[in-house]
Amino acid sequence: MTTTATKPETAARGLLAGYVTRAELAAEWNCHERTIARYEAQADGLPFLYIGGRKLYRIEDARAFMERRITTPNPVRKSA
Repeated sequence: MTTTATKPETAARGLLAGYVTRAELAAEWNCHERTIARYEAQADGLPFLYIGGRKLYRIEDARAFMERRITTPNPVRKSA
């Protein structure tokens, strides 16, 4: 009988179901992990939870961060 090994991140999803790692968030946003680190360092940056030697990001906080970054075009400026 064969068993499949699971990653520690996926095995502990019970309590941490609404959280993702930096690598998972970077993959979702299609950016580098250093970009996520830069977002953390901003004054109104991406909040994180540091627990067990790992930084985790709540999915709702990541969505709220994205919402704050939505910009609209300047209606006065003429397009090129």
